[in-house]
Amino acid sequence: METLIAIGIVLAVAATVFICIRILPRKYDGNLGNKFLQFLHDFFNFKTFYIEALTKFIFVLLTCLCIFVGFLLMFGKFEYYGYFGTTFTQSTFLYGLCIMLLGPLVLRVTYEFVMMAILLVQNVIAINRKMKTPAAAPVSSAAESEVEPVDTDTEE
Repeated sequence: METLIAIGIVLAVAATVFICIRILPRKYDGNLGNKFLQFLHDFFNFKTFYIEALTKFIFVLLTCLCIFVGFLLMFGKFEYYGYFGTTFTQSTFLYGLCIMLLGPLVLRVTYEFVMMAILLVQNVIAINRKMKTPAAAPVSSAAESEVEPVDTDTEE
């Protein structure tokens, strides 16, 4: 078992080196020739965010789950045991109704908060792409020594 893990680690390191050298650099964007390699380039450079589609799918799934489970709970009964062997039954109609009504509402509000964060990131990325300004160059120590300090303690 340890041998298989070691082989897996070596293969993962080799694949990582190959991807970092032959696929990830920007100079290969659109020049890879192979659709799969171009997909890997786009995937590892985060050109497309899949979280939005995944979040929508989960929202629809959970909303349907709330509605169907709530509907089925409206016709169920909950049985519990008391002291001395007595049993009690209670209808789950109100539980089902609350899940059917409040579940999708709570999910929608939560989903909107999550989507605001996702859309904020997408808008910031779009703004950065439109600006296309290079990052500010760091100030070298030689340039710092040429700048004379301003004396702010003088009275006029």
